[in-house]
Amino acid sequence: MESLKQRKKHIFLSAHLDDAVFACGGLIAKAVSLGCPVEVITFYTKQIDPETLPAQQAKTAIYDQRKDEDRAALEVLGAKPIWADFTERFIRPPWLPNALHIFRTPLTGTMYDFDNAASIEQYISELILGNPEAQFFVSLSVGNHYDHVELFLCSLKTAIDLGLLHRFTFYEEGYALGTRMRRRHYVTQHACWKWWEAPATRSIRWLIMSNIMASQARGRPVYEYLPEEYRNIHWAVKSESIHGYEEMKLGAMSKYRSQYDMLGGERMFGRILDQYHKYWGGAEPYWYAQEM
Repeated sequence: MESLKQRKKHIFLSAHLDDAVFACGGLIAKAVSLGCPVEVITFYTKQIDPETLPAQQAKTAIYDQRKDEDRAALEVLGAKPIWADFTERFIRPPWLPNALHIFRTPLTGTMYDFDNAASIEQYISELILGNPEAQFFVSLSVGNHYDHVELFLCSLKTAIDLGLLHRFTFYEEGYALGTRMRRRHYVTQHACWKWWEAPATRSIRWLIMSNIMASQARGRPVYEYLPEEYRNIHWAVKSESIHGYEEMKLGAMSKYRSQYDMLGGERMFGRILDQYHKYWGGAEPYWYAQEM
């Protein structure tokens, strides 16, 4: 990755606290060790008074605690946390009947039918202009999580509008560890393993959760939310070796206790991420987009 050699500033845009570390923890640690300043900007971090929320939503409204976890995780890697404090979809009205509906995006319309799209687009535009030498990393929105799709669309469109797509790299989030979600996404479907090779198969628990989440995904194909002129993109994947940084990545992930233990803990994540990294040759995969 050329930006590592040039010691450029690396800015990771993460939908939720833990997303970037889960996907890019090895690269973050490697970049810091090579002298690159690293910031992780998490977008959906606004704390809402739990007493104002329905009971189901109130259980997730613990952002004060989760920010402490994020600070501890990024301290392990040597990166700086920044919180943009947008409100995540699940804890704002109209209320979703259950948490799995977070994987449902609008059935019609454009990216501006996503609630925060205009504000996030403005935020990213100002961020890019304020960091003229930085390399940006954004999740691909594999999994069709409402917040991930919104952030991906805003990032891709802004990069194209400013003629700076070459300064954007796209990463796969944890939902890409299964097969069904990977095949559903218009980018990762071009680099999809056989179902028995999927990292998710290394944990029955994760495999079941992955399939349940995939079964709930609804909405248009992600690229169809973009105006027609933004869809003609060529995507290519490259892998970045994280040899020597795997343990740091897992150590940072373990700081997100509110999520980590609930989802299976070190034993489970160790197995599935080991398989994931091995599949890419001891590396993390990163996608690059180019207008055709």
